[in-house]
Amino acid sequence: MRAIFALPLTMLLTACSGAGGEVSTQATTPVTSQWGIYFSTNMPSTLDAENSFVFPAPPGSVHYVLRRATEPDRGRIRFHYRIDGNAQFVSTQDGGAGQVTLIIQRKGDDLGASKASYRFWYLPDTTTLAPGDFTVTAPLDSSQWTNVFGQYDAAGFRLLLEQLGNVGFTFGNPRAGATGHGAHVVNGSASFTLLEYVLQ
Repeated sequence: MRAIFALPLTMLLTACSGAGGEVSTQATTPVTSQWGIYFSTNMPSTLDAENSFVFPAPPGSVHYVLRRATEPDRGRIRFHYRIDGNAQFVSTQDGGAGQVTLIIQRKGDDLGASKASYRFWYLPDTTTLAPGDFTVTAPLDSSQWTNVFGQYDAAGFRLLLEQLGNVGFTFGNPRAGATGHGAHVVNGSASFTLLEYVLQ
């Protein structure tokens, strides 16, 4: 089961709502100010000018990276990123291999258990963190996304797409029920660069 973070969504949305950005499904490199880093320790509040961040070492950890969903389309997400460096990537909660996973979030989410279907994760292509260049293309199909409790919910997913608030990606280990519970590095250093994130 994924933990429910007791942080007001108003903070989440306020941090992202000041971002501009064209309403275009053809946009490639994201506007840096759109992307906020949340629920993390020893991390900046946004991606830097290169759309990057440096993975923290313990006791730091990176958890959620989110922006507002301004695009009108709801067909798929294309996520392209690069990891540079040489380190071991660790899931903060369980000590397993760190992963990165796509997330979408419905407007009005208060992060409570009663709104389990206000956040969905794309698990078919959750990716083990490692140096290299990676692309994930995720169709927005309810049969491939699961909610906070790891459940498929076609009706909840449809409502989420109708009231889509935020999109992004999280770090942790879905295999241990810790999808957004954070990751860090040991035995070296590494950086993450977001090359493209398109909702189309």
